[in-house]
Amino acid sequence: MFVTVKYGENEELKVNPNCYTRIIHDYIRNQLNIPPETEFDLCTEDGERCHVMEYPPNTNAAAQGILPPRQTFRVLMLEERTIDNETLSGTSNFRSKTSADTPGEVSV
Repeated sequence: MFVTVKYGENEELKVNPNCYTRIIHDYIRNQLNIPPETEFDLCTEDGERCHVMEYPPNTNAAAQGILPPRQTFRVLMLEERTIDNETLSGTSNFRSKTSADTPGEVSV
């Protein structure tokens, strides 16, 4: 059983949730060419954040109900902003876009 990760303009990636959260996170980063310095997470189609990397890296995502099989998720880019010397952490629900110059490369 797989989950679907949507990104870009109608792009989809099938992911096996029956493995460790760290492997899933690294696989998505690699397949979507997300730079190592860019933090991201997954969210449900309703916009609820999954907090995948807040679990221990050896947590089984399917068994723990983090990514239930046959569900669809979206990539959620996380960003940190500074306003008047105050750091604000937040999320950006921008849809990743695949670069026309480099297929599969994600512009963030």
